[in-house]
Amino acid sequence: MYGQPTHRLLRDLSDHQLTLSAGTVTGGLRALAPLFEPLEEALLGQLRREKQWHADETRWRVFAETEGKVGQRWYFWVFHCPSVIHFVLDPSRSAAVPIRELSASAGGIIICDRYSAYKKLARVLAHFILAFCWAHQRRDFLELANARPDLADWALAWVEQIGELYYLNGARLEVRNDPAQWAERAQRTPVVARKNFYGSGSHWSGALAATMFSLLLTLRLWEINPRIWLTAYLEACAANGRQPPTDLSVFLPWAMATDRLARMRDIPVAQTRPIDSS
Repeated sequence: MYGQPTHRLLRDLSDHQLTLSAGTVTGGLRALAPLFEPLEEALLGQLRREKQWHADETRWRVFAETEGKVGQRWYFWVFHCPSVIHFVLDPSRSAAVPIRELSASAGGIIICDRYSAYKKLARVLAHFILAFCWAHQRRDFLELANARPDLADWALAWVEQIGELYYLNGARLEVRNDPAQWAERAQRTPVVARKNFYGSGSHWSGALAATMFSLLLTLRLWEINPRIWLTAYLEACAANGRQPPTDLSVFLPWAMATDRLARMRDIPVAQTRPIDSS
Protein backbone atom coordinates (compact mmCIF):
# COMPACT_ATOMS: atom_id res chain seq x y z
CA MET A 1 0.00 0.00 0.00
CA TYR A 2 2.82 2.43 0.81
CA GLY A 3 5.27 1.38 -1.89
CA GLN A 4 8.06 0.39 0.49
CA PRO A 5 10.53 -2.17 -0.88
CA THR A 6 11.80 -4.85 1.50
CA HIS A 7 15.25 -3.35 2.02
CA ARG A 8 13.73 -0.07 3.23
CA LEU A 9 11.42 -1.86 5.62
CA LEU A 10 14.39 -3.79 7.01
CA ARG A 11 16.36 -0.58 7.54
CA ASP A 12 13.39 0.91 9.36
CA LEU A 13 13.09 -2.15 11.60
CA SER A 14 16.80 -2.10 12.35
CA ASP A 15 16.39 1.41 13.77
CA HIS A 16 14.02 -0.20 16.30
CA GLN A 17 16.68 -2.81 17.21
CA LEU A 18 14.97 -5.55 15.20
CA THR A 19 17.40 -7.12 12.78
CA LEU A 20 16.04 -9.44 10.10
CA SER A 21 17.52 -10.79 6.90
CA ALA A 22 15.81 -10.27 3.57
CA GLY A 23 15.64 -14.06 3.15
CA THR A 24 13.69 -14.43 6.38
CA VAL A 25 11.11 -11.88 5.28
CA THR A 26 10.86 -13.38 1.79
CA GLY A 27 10.39 -16.86 3.24
CA GLY A 28 7.66 -15.56 5.53
CA LEU A 29 5.83 -13.85 2.68
CA ARG A 30 5.97 -17.02 0.59
CA ALA A 31 4.50 -19.00 3.49
CA LEU A 32 1.69 -16.44 3.91
CA ALA A 33 0.81 -16.22 0.21
CA PRO A 34 -1.54 -19.29 0.14
CA LEU A 35 -3.64 -17.75 2.92
CA PHE A 36 -4.83 -15.07 0.51
CA GLU A 37 -5.70 -17.32 -2.43
CA PRO A 38 -9.38 -17.78 -1.45
CA LEU A 39 -9.70 -13.99 -1.17
CA GLU A 40 -8.34 -13.62 -4.68
CA GLU A 41 -11.11 -15.92 -5.93
CA ALA A 42 -13.73 -13.99 -3.94
CA LEU A 43 -12.59 -10.64 -5.35
CA LEU A 44 -12.74 -11.98 -8.90
CA GLY A 45 -16.19 -13.49 -8.32
CA GLN A 46 -17.55 -10.18 -7.05
CA LEU A 47 -15.94 -8.30 -9.94
CA ARG A 48 -17.77 -10.52 -12.41
CA ARG A 49 -21.13 -9.84 -10.76
CA GLU A 50 -20.90 -6.13 -11.51
CA LYS A 51 -22.14 -4.40 -14.68
CA GLN A 52 -19.60 -1.61 -15.21
CA TRP A 53 -15.82 -1.58 -15.05
CA HIS A 54 -12.89 0.71 -15.69
CA ALA A 55 -9.99 -1.15 -17.31
CA ASP A 56 -6.35 -0.21 -17.78
CA GLU A 57 -2.89 -1.76 -17.86
CA THR A 58 0.68 -0.76 -17.00
CA ARG A 59 4.06 -2.43 -17.27
CA TRP A 60 5.66 -4.43 -14.45
CA ARG A 61 8.97 -6.29 -14.56
CA VAL A 62 9.34 -9.87 -13.36
CA PHE A 63 12.96 -10.94 -12.98
CA ALA A 64 12.40 -14.62 -13.65
CA GLU A 65 12.61 -16.76 -16.75
CA THR A 66 9.29 -17.54 -18.37
CA GLU A 67 8.96 -20.26 -20.97
CA GLY A 68 8.10 -18.81 -24.36
CA LYS A 69 8.70 -15.21 -23.31
CA VAL A 70 11.66 -13.01 -24.18
CA GLY A 71 12.52 -10.27 -21.72
CA GLN A 72 11.24 -9.34 -18.27
CA ARG A 73 8.38 -6.97 -19.12
CA TRP A 74 5.04 -8.14 -17.75
CA TYR A 75 1.84 -6.17 -17.32
CA PHE A 76 -0.40 -5.28 -14.42
CA TRP A 77 -4.01 -5.08 -15.61
CA VAL A 78 -6.56 -3.37 -13.38
CA PHE A 79 -10.32 -3.85 -13.46
CA HIS A 80 -12.19 -1.42 -11.26
CA CYS A 81 -15.89 -1.68 -10.47
CA PRO A 82 -17.96 -0.04 -7.72
CA SER A 83 -17.18 -2.74 -5.15
CA VAL A 84 -13.82 -4.24 -6.15
CA ILE A 85 -10.45 -3.27 -7.57
CA HIS A 86 -8.81 -6.34 -9.10
CA PHE A 87 -5.28 -6.60 -10.48
CA VAL A 88 -3.97 -9.27 -12.82
CA LEU A 89 -0.27 -9.82 -13.48
CA ASP A 90 0.28 -11.36 -16.89
CA PRO A 91 3.27 -11.76 -19.22
CA SER A 92 1.27 -10.44 -22.16
CA ARG A 93 -0.70 -7.35 -23.11
CA SER A 94 -3.05 -9.32 -25.32
CA ALA A 95 -6.85 -9.34 -25.40
CA ALA A 96 -6.75 -12.79 -23.80
CA VAL A 97 -6.30 -11.15 -20.38
CA PRO A 98 -9.48 -9.00 -20.25
CA ILE A 99 -11.43 -11.72 -22.06
CA ARG A 100 -10.40 -14.25 -19.42
CA GLU A 101 -11.12 -11.78 -16.62
CA LEU A 102 -14.67 -10.88 -17.68
CA SER A 103 -15.95 -13.66 -19.95
CA ALA A 104 -17.77 -15.35 -17.05
CA SER A 105 -19.78 -12.20 -16.29
CA ALA A 106 -23.19 -11.32 -17.70
CA GLY A 107 -21.77 -8.36 -19.61
CA GLY A 108 -21.93 -4.61 -19.24
CA ILE A 109 -19.96 -1.46 -19.97
CA ILE A 110 -16.15 -1.28 -19.98
CA ILE A 111 -14.70 2.23 -19.66
CA CYS A 112 -11.26 2.20 -21.25
CA ASP A 113 -8.86 3.79 -23.70
CA ARG A 114 -8.81 2.65 -27.31
CA TYR A 115 -6.16 0.00 -26.93
CA SER A 116 -6.85 -2.80 -29.43
CA ALA A 117 -7.20 -5.49 -26.73
CA TYR A 118 -10.45 -3.95 -25.52
CA LYS A 119 -11.77 -3.65 -29.07
CA LYS A 120 -11.10 -7.34 -29.61
CA LEU A 121 -12.89 -8.16 -26.35
CA ALA A 122 -15.97 -6.33 -27.62
CA ARG A 123 -15.83 -8.29 -30.89
CA VAL A 124 -15.42 -11.66 -29.15
CA LEU A 125 -17.89 -10.98 -26.33
CA ALA A 126 -20.84 -9.20 -27.90
CA HIS A 127 -22.56 -8.57 -24.55
CA PHE A 128 -19.94 -5.92 -23.64
CA ILE A 129 -20.04 -2.27 -24.69
CA LEU A 130 -16.93 -0.08 -24.73
CA ALA A 131 -17.10 3.50 -23.46
CA PHE A 132 -13.92 5.28 -24.53
CA CYS A 133 -12.27 7.72 -22.16
CA TRP A 134 -12.92 11.40 -22.95
CA ALA A 135 -9.38 12.33 -21.91
CA HIS A 136 -8.03 10.34 -24.84
CA GLN A 137 -10.62 11.76 -27.22
CA ARG A 138 -9.66 15.28 -26.16
CA ARG A 139 -5.99 14.52 -26.79
CA ASP A 140 -6.80 13.45 -30.35
CA PHE A 141 -8.51 16.75 -31.13
CA LEU A 142 -5.56 18.73 -29.72
CA GLU A 143 -3.10 16.70 -31.81
CA LEU A 144 -5.27 17.26 -34.88
CA ALA A 145 -5.37 21.02 -34.25
CA ASN A 146 -1.56 21.10 -34.11
CA ALA A 147 -1.04 18.86 -37.13
CA ARG A 148 -3.74 20.39 -39.36
CA PRO A 149 -4.07 24.18 -38.87
CA ASP A 150 -6.87 24.21 -41.47
CA LEU A 151 -8.95 22.04 -39.12
CA ALA A 152 -7.90 23.75 -35.89
CA ASP A 153 -11.12 25.69 -35.38
CA TRP A 154 -13.24 22.58 -35.84
CA ALA A 155 -11.01 20.50 -33.51
CA LEU A 156 -10.85 23.14 -30.79
CA ALA A 157 -14.62 23.52 -30.86
CA TRP A 158 -14.81 19.86 -29.86
CA VAL A 159 -12.24 20.46 -27.11
CA GLU A 160 -14.52 23.18 -25.70
CA GLN A 161 -17.50 20.84 -25.72
CA ILE A 162 -15.49 18.14 -23.95
CA GLY A 163 -14.45 20.79 -21.43
CA GLU A 164 -18.13 21.44 -20.76
CA LEU A 165 -18.58 17.73 -20.01
CA TYR A 166 -15.71 17.90 -17.50
CA TYR A 167 -17.30 20.93 -15.86
CA LEU A 168 -20.70 19.26 -15.56
CA ASN A 169 -19.16 16.06 -14.24
CA GLY A 170 -17.25 18.06 -11.62
CA ALA A 171 -20.50 19.68 -10.51
CA ARG A 172 -22.11 16.24 -10.31
CA LEU A 173 -19.33 14.82 -8.14
CA GLU A 174 -19.54 17.73 -5.71
CA VAL A 175 -23.00 16.61 -4.60
CA ARG A 176 -22.16 12.94 -4.30
CA ASN A 177 -21.14 11.50 -0.93
CA ASP A 178 -18.96 8.77 -2.43
CA PRO A 179 -17.49 9.88 -5.76
CA ALA A 180 -16.22 7.08 -7.97
CA GLN A 181 -12.49 6.49 -8.32
CA TRP A 182 -11.33 5.98 -11.90
CA ALA A 183 -9.05 3.21 -13.21
CA GLU A 184 -5.96 5.36 -13.83
CA ARG A 185 -6.16 6.54 -10.21
CA ALA A 186 -6.38 2.92 -9.09
CA GLN A 187 -3.13 2.26 -10.97
CA ARG A 188 -1.32 5.01 -9.08
CA THR A 189 -0.22 2.79 -6.17
CA PRO A 190 1.41 0.07 -8.35
CA VAL A 191 3.00 2.69 -10.62
CA VAL A 192 4.58 4.52 -7.67
CA ALA A 193 5.57 1.20 -6.09
CA ARG A 194 7.10 0.01 -9.36
CA LYS A 195 9.68 2.79 -9.16
CA ASN A 196 10.64 1.63 -5.67
CA PHE A 197 10.39 -2.14 -6.15
CA TYR A 198 11.80 -2.29 -9.72
CA GLY A 199 9.39 -5.19 -10.19
CA SER A 200 9.15 -8.70 -8.76
CA GLY A 201 11.95 -11.21 -8.32
CA SER A 202 9.88 -14.33 -9.01
CA HIS A 203 6.55 -15.51 -10.36
CA TRP A 204 5.10 -16.22 -6.91
CA SER A 205 6.07 -12.82 -5.52
CA GLY A 206 4.55 -11.10 -8.57
CA ALA A 207 1.31 -13.02 -8.06
CA LEU A 208 1.31 -12.08 -4.36
CA ALA A 209 1.86 -8.42 -5.27
CA ALA A 210 -1.17 -8.51 -7.60
CA THR A 211 -3.32 -10.14 -4.91
CA MET A 212 -2.27 -7.66 -2.23
CA PHE A 213 -2.74 -4.64 -4.50
CA SER A 214 -6.25 -5.96 -5.24
CA LEU A 215 -7.04 -6.58 -1.59
CA LEU A 216 -5.55 -3.42 -0.07
CA LEU A 217 -7.01 -1.05 -2.67
CA THR A 218 -10.42 -2.73 -2.35
CA LEU A 219 -10.20 -2.18 1.42
CA ARG A 220 -9.34 1.46 0.77
CA LEU A 221 -12.33 1.69 -1.60
CA TRP A 222 -14.54 0.63 1.32
CA GLU A 223 -12.67 2.96 3.76
CA ILE A 224 -11.52 -0.03 5.82
CA ASN A 225 -8.40 0.31 7.97
CA PRO A 226 -6.03 -2.28 6.42
CA ARG A 227 -4.16 -2.95 9.68
CA ILE A 228 -7.38 -3.75 11.53
CA TRP A 229 -8.52 -6.00 8.68
CA LEU A 230 -5.18 -7.80 8.26
CA THR A 231 -4.84 -8.40 12.01
CA ALA A 232 -8.32 -9.91 12.19
CA TYR A 233 -7.79 -12.04 9.08
CA LEU A 234 -4.39 -13.43 10.06
CA GLU A 235 -5.61 -14.18 13.60
CA ALA A 236 -8.51 -16.10 12.05
CA CYS A 237 -6.03 -18.05 9.91
CA ALA A 238 -3.96 -18.89 12.99
CA ALA A 239 -7.06 -20.04 14.86
CA ASN A 240 -7.95 -22.28 11.91
CA GLY A 241 -4.71 -24.21 12.01
CA ARG A 242 -2.77 -21.85 9.73
CA GLN A 243 -5.39 -22.20 7.02
CA PRO A 244 -7.75 -19.59 5.52
CA PRO A 245 -10.96 -19.24 7.57
CA THR A 246 -13.84 -21.34 6.33
CA ASP A 247 -16.27 -18.39 6.39
CA LEU A 248 -14.87 -15.59 4.25
CA SER A 249 -18.04 -13.51 4.31
CA VAL A 250 -16.99 -11.80 7.55
CA PHE A 251 -13.91 -10.47 5.75
CA LEU A 252 -15.48 -9.40 2.44
CA PRO A 253 -16.57 -5.73 2.59
CA TRP A 254 -19.67 -6.22 0.43
CA ALA A 255 -20.80 -9.18 2.58
CA MET A 256 -19.98 -7.87 6.08
CA ALA A 257 -22.63 -7.01 8.63
CA THR A 258 -23.01 -3.26 9.07
CA ASP A 259 -21.63 -3.21 12.61
CA ARG A 260 -18.57 -5.25 11.64
CA LEU A 261 -17.89 -2.97 8.68
CA ALA A 262 -18.03 0.00 11.05
CA ARG A 263 -15.51 -1.65 13.39
CA MET A 264 -13.19 -2.37 10.48
CA ARG A 265 -13.28 1.30 9.57
CA ASP A 266 -12.25 2.48 13.04
CA ILE A 267 -8.82 4.09 13.27
CA PRO A 268 -7.12 3.14 16.55
CA VAL A 269 -5.84 6.03 18.66
CA ALA A 270 -2.06 5.98 18.79
CA GLN A 271 -0.56 5.41 22.21
CA THR A 272 1.90 8.27 22.55
CA ARG A 273 4.29 9.31 25.28
CA PRO A 274 5.07 12.94 26.06
CA ILE A 275 8.27 14.21 24.50
CA ASP A 276 10.93 15.40 26.95
CA SER A 277 12.10 18.67 25.43
CA SER A 278 14.38 19.64 28.29
